[in-house]
Formats: sequence, C-alpha cells, structure tokens
Amino acid sequence: MVLGKKKKAESGNESKPEKKTTRPASERRAKTPLQAGLPSLLAAVVLLLAVMGSLYYLVDVAARQQHDAMTTVYRQHYLETLDAYLGTHESTVSSLSDSALLPYVLETAESNTLTARYPGAVYARVVNAKLDPAVPNGLSFAHQDMVLRVAAGAKVTPEISFYEKDQVVTFARPVSDGTNMVGVLLLSMPFKPLSTALTRFAPEAGKFELVQRNGSERAIILTAGDAPEVEGVVEAVSPSRNPGWEVRFAPVKTLGRDNPVSLMVLGLGVVSVLLVGGLLLVMLLMLQKRLREDAEAMDSFCENYFRYGTRNKINMNFKVCASVLSSVEQYGAELRAGKVDVKSAEYHDELGDLSIAADSSALLGGAPVPAKSTPAKAPSQAAAPGSDSVPVPAEIFRAYDIRGVVGEGLTEAVARKIGLAIGSEAVARGEQVVVVGRDGRLSGMQMNAALIEGLRASGRDVIDVGMVPTPVLYFATKIIGTGTGVMITGSHNPGNYNGFKIMIANDTLAGDEIQSLRQRIETGNYSGGAGALSQQNVAQDYIDRVTGDIVLARPLRVVVDAGNGIAGVIAPRVLEAMGCEVVPLFCEVDGKFPNHHPDPSKPENLEDLMGVVAANNADIGIAFDGDGDRIGVVTASGKNIYPDRLMMLLSKHVLTTNPGADIIFDVKCTRDLGALISRLGGRPVMSKTGHSFIKSKLKETGAALAGEMSGHIFFNDRWFGFDDAIYAAGRLLEILSLESDDADAVFAEFPENPSTPEINIPVPDAKKFALVEAMKAKAKFSDANIITIDGLRVELPDAWGLVRASNTSPCIVARFEGRTPAALAAVQSRFRTLLASVDSSLEIPF
Repeated sequence: MVLGKKKKAESGNESKPEKKTTRPASERRAKTPLQAGLPSLLAAVVLLLAVMGSLYYLVDVAARQQHDAMTTVYRQHYLETLDAYLGTHESTVSSLSDSALLPYVLETAESNTLTARYPGAVYARVVNAKLDPAVPNGLSFAHQDMVLRVAAGAKVTPEISFYEKDQVVTFARPVSDGTNMVGVLLLSMPFKPLSTALTRFAPEAGKFELVQRNGSERAIILTAGDAPEVEGVVEAVSPSRNPGWEVRFAPVKTLGRDNPVSLMVLGLGVVSVLLVGGLLLVMLLMLQKRLREDAEAMDSFCENYFRYGTRNKINMNFKVCASVLSSVEQYGAELRAGKVDVKSAEYHDELGDLSIAADSSALLGGAPVPAKSTPAKAPSQAAAPGSDSVPVPAEIFRAYDIRGVVGEGLTEAVARKIGLAIGSEAVARGEQVVVVGRDGRLSGMQMNAALIEGLRASGRDVIDVGMVPTPVLYFATKIIGTGTGVMITGSHNPGNYNGFKIMIANDTLAGDEIQSLRQRIETGNYSGGAGALSQQNVAQDYIDRVTGDIVLARPLRVVVDAGNGIAGVIAPRVLEAMGCEVVPLFCEVDGKFPNHHPDPSKPENLEDLMGVVAANNADIGIAFDGDGDRIGVVTASGKNIYPDRLMMLLSKHVLTTNPGADIIFDVKCTRDLGALISRLGGRPVMSKTGHSFIKSKLKETGAALAGEMSGHIFFNDRWFGFDDAIYAAGRLLEILSLESDDADAVFAEFPENPSTPEINIPVPDAKKFALVEAMKAKAKFSDANIITIDGLRVELPDAWGLVRASNTSPCIVARFEGRTPAALAAVQSRFRTLLASVDSSLEIPF
C-alpha cells in the first residue's frame, strides 16, 4: 500500500495529510472462516428450530390419524366378534327350524325336550303359532313378544333377554308343516361367552357399549372399558349384522398417541439446539482468542513503528481492529513526518492477498484427509461338491421325504449331493430362491451347511431362516414368496435320524418326485453356478400372523409338552400372545430327547403331560413332535384325544363357516369321522397317509380341512393349507374358549368306539412293502369292504382293521377299531392270522 505524503502549503500552513489512495495492509485481507461462518451458523439454528417445529406438527397430525385408524380397528373388532357369534348359531337355527321333525315335536307335546337335543343351548322350545298371551304358557314377556311378532309374519332378529337369572340370546324362527306356519322355534344361547369376549378385549382402549333397539327405544345391554378423556367426543354408532344391535365405542384420548416418535422429534430438537449451543460457545472462545491475538499484534506494531520506524506486515482477524490499526498508521506517519526527517516512501505488500483456503485450513487444524478407499471384496462362490463316488443309499429316499440315520445312510457328503439335486430340480422348475430351516437335532448344523453348499453350487440363492419348526419354514416360503424350501428334520424319529422335507414351486415332493432326485444324483444331472446366501428371521412374523388370525373368547390354562423338540421355542410364545396361561413342559430344545420320544401319537409319550395337566388344574394339554407339525391332545381328566376324534370337533366348526366343504382324512382314521362329516353336510375324502400326499389331495380338491391319525392337521380355510400343529393348537383353543363346558364334555359329544393307537411292527425297510403286498394277495374277507389306496384296510360291519408300510420308519403300522370290545378282538384275530401266514417270524404285539 502507498501512504500519503505530507505537503506544506504555499502560505506556509500545514495541510492535512493527502487522502490514501490504497487501503492499508491491515485492511487488505480476506474474512476468516469464523467471521464468514457465524451468520450462517445462526441462520442454521433458526432453520433447525423451524424444521423441528414442522416435524413435531407433522408427527402430531400423524398421531391424530393413527388415533382415528385405531378407533376404527377397535370398533370393527367388536362388530366382527358379534358377527362371528351370530354366524355360528344362525345357520344352525335356520336348518333346525326347517327340520320336518319340529311339527311332530309340537303335536306330540315334546317341545320341552329340545333343549337336551341341542348341545350348548340354554333353552329350546317350539311354541304354537296361535299363542294366546292370556293363557299361561311358561314364556317370559320377551319370548311371548317374539312369538307374536313371528306369527304376525315379521322377521324377528336375535334379542338379548333374561332367562331365569342369566342373560341369553334368543333366536326365533317360524316352523312350517310344508303349507302353513304351525309354530315358532325359540332357541336361547348363553350370552356369557359373547359378553366375555367383548368386555375382555382391550378395556383400556375406550368405552364400549352394546345397545339393543326395540322400535324407537334403545337399551344399553353391555358396557365395558374406560370413559373417554376427550371433551366433546361423540360415541359413534355402528350397526352390526343384527339390525337390532348397535355398537358404540368412544376411544380414550391417548389411543394411538403413545407413539414415542413425537417425543423423539422433540428430544432430537433439544439435542440439536444443545449441540448448536455448544458450537456457539466454542466459537465465542475462539473469538476471544482472536481478539487477544489482534490486541497483541497492535501492541507489537505500535512499539516497532513508533520506536524504530518499522512497520510490520500484519493481518488482523477483525475489521474493527484493522480499522484502528489503519488509523494508527496514518496518525503515526503524520507524527513522524513533523518531528523526524523521514524519506517518503511507498510500502508495498509483497505477500498480496492471503488465501482463504489456506487460512481456513489453518483455522480448522489442517486440510481434511481424503477417506481411505478399500476395494470391495469379491463375492465368494459356494464350492460345488466334487465329482466323488460317495454312495447315496436308495432307502433314504422315502415316499414323501428323504430320511435316514446320520453317519450311516445320511452323511454330510450325501447331504451336499441332495442339495445339488434339489437345486437342479428348482432350476428345471424356474425357481431361483430356496428357503432352508432346521430343527434342533444335534446333526442339524452339519446337515444345514452341507445342504446349503450343494444348493448354492447349483446356482440357487439360499435364505437360511435358522432353527425353526417345520410350519415356520413353510410359512417363510409363503411370505418371502419363493414357494421353494427345504426343512432339515428327523420329525418324530429318534435323535440319530435326520432328513429333508422338500417344497419346490409350492409343491411338496412325494413319490416319483423324491425318486427323481435320487436319479439326478446317480446320473450326475446337475446344474452349476454360485448362489448367494443370506439369513432372515421370520419367527416374530409367524407369531404375529397366527395371533392375528385366532382370538380367544376367554383365557385358558394350557400345558405345552414340546418333547425337547423345536416347537418349544415358538409354541409357548404363540399361546401366551393369545392370552393363555402356559405351563411349559420339556420346552428346552435338546436333540438327545432325554425325557421321552418326540412322538405324540404314542400314548406312552403323553404320560408326563397327563400328570402335569392334572397337577396344574389345566384346561388342556398340548403335545408336539420333534419339528412341530404333529399335535397330541390331553384333556383335564387325563384322556388322550386321538387326532381322528380331534378332527371331528374341528370338522364341525369348519363346516359351520364352510358348508359343503371337502374334509380330507387318511386311511388310519375312524370311519365315524367320515360319517360325521357327511351328517354335517360336508364331503369326506379318504387319502393315503403322508403329509405330502395329503397336501397334494388338498390342492386337488380345495378342501377346507385335512388331518391324519398321526397328528398332522392342515387348515385351508383361514390358513395356508400346510400341516401346522402350532396353528392347529390355537384353533382348538379358540373353539374351547367359546364353550362353557370343559374339554372332556366338548369331546363327549362325538362317538368313541373301542380302538387301538397306531401299532408299529418292526420290519426291515427292504421287506415291508413286499410284505404288505403279500397280505393283499392272500386277504380273504368276503364279508368286508376292502380299501387298498394305502396298504390293506378291511371294513367289516362292526369293525375295521388296517396294515400299511410306514414311509418313515422300518416297520409296518396297524390299527383296529370295533363297535364293541368283542368286535375289536375279532378283527385283530383275523389280521393276526393273515400276518402270520405271510411271515411266521413276525412278532405280532396284538
């Protein structure tokens, strides 16, 4: 910069210093980042507060919307509970009123005996249509009014009233002799199961009222829940399936507003403000430091300039300090010009302007260091099983799965080849992703690793869902959308067994499809590639889906015996989420099965469960097999409910909502099951034994329900159609929760004849099928109907017997049933003679 020269005026007076033409060095510098960033930082604080306020507003709006949505959900649940109750009974009432027997009952004065004929009814009676209210008839005023309205031709909806001391729901229907109305059917069902289901559902969510209309009058029948804590809330009225009933539900103001998101946003705002405040404090401290630096620089400049005439090149941090220094320079120049002989000279700033970037780097502690880049690791390829000559035994390829003894027929090398064959078959069917799960057996991890290695070597991508029950693996294939999966399990076999249940493109492999995998291995007909591997946890998704489908009307105490199988991980959680009090028994997963064999079809394996049910005064006991797809049931009295009798109860309820549906059962089930299904309006379908065969038949027929004597239960009405013992347990508890009687009384409704459980007779795998075929050839039962779809089933007028080859174990399986003990013994004797004639070396245990 150039300093002005001091001149003398012609008059001899001093003139003022010449105006500077160049800014002094102290002013010729760029702003520091501190100066430039402070306004931006303050603006950012204001913007941040504005954003936080907006977010809080949006979250509050979302909370209000969630409040409204949850209100709708709760109101709809109440309506669905009412509709389900009505739907359960209305179809039965209608079919009963159409019965040709009712006019006879009216004429013979046997009307009062109807109650005993309709299980669960509080009151059932046929009343003459020409009722005279003046004549004593034993009817309440409400029931008389319903009869008169029906007789007048009105359509009378179900009404809630009192019968003796209890509330009941009464249905009224006209009874016709084919031409004229001759009477009115009154059927009263207990109101308590419905009221319990309504009042126990989320009472903390708001105030619920069930209102019954009678003309213009309205009466509140049932009230539950807390009063709303919102001023001005209008209790919305929702009509139900019954025009005479209304649901009123007013939510508490906190419903749906306990979402912590708004508090999180508020907390984030506070944290952000504190963070920005901390930055401001740091900047203030830096300001103080810079001011001190400027003061020290000015002191040094003044000392050097005034004492020695030296003007140092100084860069000031602040404009105000630079301005003061500029004035000091000017005044100092003037002072020195008047007192000392100083040559005028120009001072040139040799450094020029200072780089902002350099200054910024100095202020921030140096330039930022570039991030170190790491090359991405190339994806590894799954090693394909070598073209070794490891033998693969034919006997492990069974009728509907692959199963064998680990270390003998089934080794890791064999599992790799099986994985390669399954993956290659998936390629042929256009499937890319395979879901893999395993049960809790000790060999599970090794089989899992070997199988996945083979699958990936075929080019298939694998999703490993870990250690789960078989139905959870099936569920995973549904929600992931692959339709292809492999479950590594030995099912109910001893701990030294393991195997593979296989689904490809939503088909469970069985029969020839299983054998085609063996042929692929023998011929080396494999595809190649390097598939990916990922893990996914679906357990909670399964629990949520089951508990979202099943609702209990009242809580039950349930003992769960998992037999140390994998169902012990999931089943208690599912039932507890439904509201049950669960007493766990052998729910710790242990592949050695130290307490009893994980097969609930054997009565001896249910003895511990019976004892714990009695000791805990439980409502029911549920047993599972090793992989959770087979169920056993024990009542409070310790009675073992065979799966074919369980199917009777399930069929009754499924046909209520699916009239005329097909119901599938296997050849080992009682013939009373088929008769019951027909009597209830369904179509009984007998199938070969085996989960794969049952699923194939279910897919073919679209049946609503299927079941096996072994305990495999398949629901296809509200569920996915695969065998799922955990879901089946939930559906059983749903039915029992609606009944006022205990499980023993509920099952007593269904016929029970003297019968045997499944009887296993050891026969080597290589001989068992030939032995059964020999039995068929020698069978002489001229007085019987012979069924050979799976083994030999002989149906006599008063008994039946079955012998078939097991598809999972080295044995043949027998079962017998008779109308009387003598008939049972007779059919057993005939089969014993037939078996001995085919193979005299057999040890026949009956």
